[in-house]
Amino acid sequence: MLLSGLSIVQQAYEQYAAAGVAQLLLISSLIVILIKDKKSENRQLAYYIIALTVLIFIPPTAFILAKYFIGEDVYWRVFWLIPSVIVIAYAGTKLIEQIGKKSRQRLMAAAMIIVVVLGGRCVYNSENFTKSTNLYKLPQEALDLCEMVAPNGGTTKIIVPETIVSYIRQYNANINMLYGRNLGKDTKRGKNYTLLLQLNSLDPDIPYIAEYAKTKKCEYVVFENTSNGIEQMTNEGFELYGNTKNYTVFKSID
Repeated sequence: MLLSGLSIVQQAYEQYAAAGVAQLLLISSLIVILIKDKKSENRQLAYYIIALTVLIFIPPTAFILAKYFIGEDVYWRVFWLIPSVIVIAYAGTKLIEQIGKKSRQRLMAAAMIIVVVLGGRCVYNSENFTKSTNLYKLPQEALDLCEMVAPNGGTTKIIVPETIVSYIRQYNANINMLYGRNLGKDTKRGKNYTLLLQLNSLDPDIPYIAEYAKTKKCEYVVFENTSNGIEQMTNEGFELYGNTKNYTVFKSID
């Protein structure tokens, strides 16, 4: 538990803090509040942040929260409970107020802005955002697949790979699926999870997928084009129905 929790904390902090100076600014702000601010409610806020931060960094706490409640992949979001922006802004304002002369206040404000701007990276960069190709802000292939199997908002039942499962019903809620985007994190797993593993595999068990699709009355099965042997679906009661750049669609003919 201790080592696992320590690993979770380390990974979460790296995801949260990245390479910016926000954490240094937060520490500096807490020091300013504890030294310069006499208001009890503000000092209590500083104590709260310190206590919360310590609690977040305790390995057993991280292990329990990540394993049984929120998951390891999103533990870094616990750091969002720390009101960093508010505290940094308040402490900066407090320092500017105490300088006195307006000319010095302006210089201090400008210096703080420069530190904040140069101490991090713009969140709206190419690593986090890509230009959408449609008004729905969804992958175009998801829309193409939906229109292929259920034109004009029609109804059908479909099996798709995990790479695109989260987008289908955002475009057309009339399309039914066996599983959603969280199935891979489902602790109960089950037959749907086994199907998902097969569909995600480079060498999927085609007879198994076809039989399961028929049992669940799924009209369409979508494969990634990188999957091997998907043409065997034509021997299992399906026909090749269509293609997109990365996906191949088969339709049940039974």
